[in-house]
Amino acid sequence: MRILDLENDKTLQEIGIYLTPGEVKQMIGYLEDMLKDPKVHHAHINDDEYQREITISIYCKENMNQFDERSKKIILEEEGGRANASKFSSSDELYIQI
Repeated sequence: MRILDLENDKTLQEIGIYLTPGEVKQMIGYLEDMLKDPKVHHAHINDDEYQREITISIYCKENMNQFDERSKKIILEEEGGRANASKFSSSDELYIQI
């Protein structure tokens, strides 16, 4: 899991998210779609007023080429700040970035 503060362009270790039942249903639908087809690599969940947004992404070795360079760096980053291009093995499952 990777968490990015888009406004400050920095990664975070933890966040709190408070969702309405409708937003949870919307997120579940997007997550199910992404699990079925990782080419659908991200989705946006907005509040009713479009004042707040959560972007959720799924990443795996098969769809890494769909991400920009900054996102790839964050996804591949290891502890210690080094990028590891061999992070995914052939047996890796799909990962969801929220």
